[in-house]
Amino acid sequence: MNIENELEILRNKLNQLEQENHKLKRDTLQNKVNNLLFGFFSNCKDVAVIISDSKKRLVFANKGASEIFDIHQDQMCIEDAFLKNILLPDDYNLLLENHKHAIENKLEVIETICKIKVGKQEKSVLFEDTLCILEEENETTNYIIYSKLTNLSHQVYQPISDDIYIEKTRRIGAETALRENEAKLRSFFEQSANGIVFINSQQIIIDFNHLASEMLEFNKEIVFNKSIESLFCKLAEKQKITNETSRDFISKLTFYFQNYTTFKTNFLYEFEFFSNRGKLNISISVFPINNSGEVFFGGILRDITVEKNNESELEKYHEYLEEVIKERTIDLIQSEHRIKNLSDSLPGGAIFRAIRTDDHVFKLDYVSGNFYELIGVDPAMDYTNLVGIYDNIHPSDRDKFLKQKEISRYSLSDFNLEVRYYMPQGNTKWFQIRAKANVTDNGKVFWDGYVIDTTEKPLSY
Repeated sequence: MNIENELEILRNKLNQLEQENHKLKRDTLQNKVNNLLFGFFSNCKDVAVIISDSKKRLVFANKGASEIFDIHQDQMCIEDAFLKNILLPDDYNLLLENHKHAIENKLEVIETICKIKVGKQEKSVLFEDTLCILEEENETTNYIIYSKLTNLSHQVYQPISDDIYIEKTRRIGAETALRENEAKLRSFFEQSANGIVFINSQQIIIDFNHLASEMLEFNKEIVFNKSIESLFCKLAEKQKITNETSRDFISKLTFYFQNYTTFKTNFLYEFEFFSNRGKLNISISVFPINNSGEVFFGGILRDITVEKNNESELEKYHEYLEEVIKERTIDLIQSEHRIKNLSDSLPGGAIFRAIRTDDHVFKLDYVSGNFYELIGVDPAMDYTNLVGIYDNIHPSDRDKFLKQKEISRYSLSDFNLEVRYYMPQGNTKWFQIRAKANVTDNGKVFWDGYVIDTTEKPLSY
């Protein structure tokens, strides 16, 4: 026998097995339907009932249903899209949504009030649906729906049917919105840039997101529904944290749980974590959440390794700057001493700084040590306001001095003048005064300059 014949035999056997499988599924479905029919007719009388499959095709309708829909029951089961055609579009979509919700949440019975089109009229009908799962294959759920129908359009129901319909619609809308919000919150929870953990008041972990699991390198089976203490003990066993860190954290967290109402801030704890990627710095912030009188705790985990490294670098740089400033200060003090020594020993001259104060008075802000000796006065005497110095300038040169000073103040030009000066001993000397004008940060004009004795060789004469 060649290979082609063997393949043909295998194909035939495969087809036979598929046919037997389909027949088994049909028989299973029929048995389910028969059991439902038997149960229904055994326990219920004079009620309307339909049975449909997961594609909303009718597989059975009794006489009561036929009367509500005003269509012969055999004709109802022939139409593949019977429910879609007879229900108002919004109500049909609501029915689909309710069935989907029932499947996802494993609800056996669910109620929906829908409006149906009967000729030119509309009827309000209550669907009491019981879902029976047949199989789940390739992510598809096959099921049948046993629906008990109540016509709310009869006179006895009419006064309240519209209110019930509106209230049911609102409730379903609210439930749908709630499910959507829950989905959004779950998405935010899982996609957060930080690890998130929820703990109950007994310190049991009740939920956490993927990043928290990834950050602390644990899986759900190890910690879900376990105490936070057991998690940190396991981390210590795996040498992810030190035993001291584990004990310290649990001790402080337990104290916080017992006294959280007295805390004005969240519980904050930082620790080193030895991950597979190297040493990390992690912070955890724990805060209370009051949910309808029941207290839970949320925990935010952050990887602060980069922040800690930056802080360390900043601290090193700060220490470096302090050392540089210290060195520069020493250099500056030494430089000032050298300048002072040089200025004090300047032969026949002295240096000074004069400044114009807020009250428009000119004062000496600094003079070198030999200044008073140069002009022949006692250093103990106060010449800082320049009045005594002005008075000793020769009258013919005094006006020049004051005029030159004002010009320099307004234009910030250099001051350069030679004057005759009456010495206290009765003799007269010539002094060359040169200074550069400038302005302080707060707007005050000042002059840095020097005075030289030019008596032996006066420049002006």
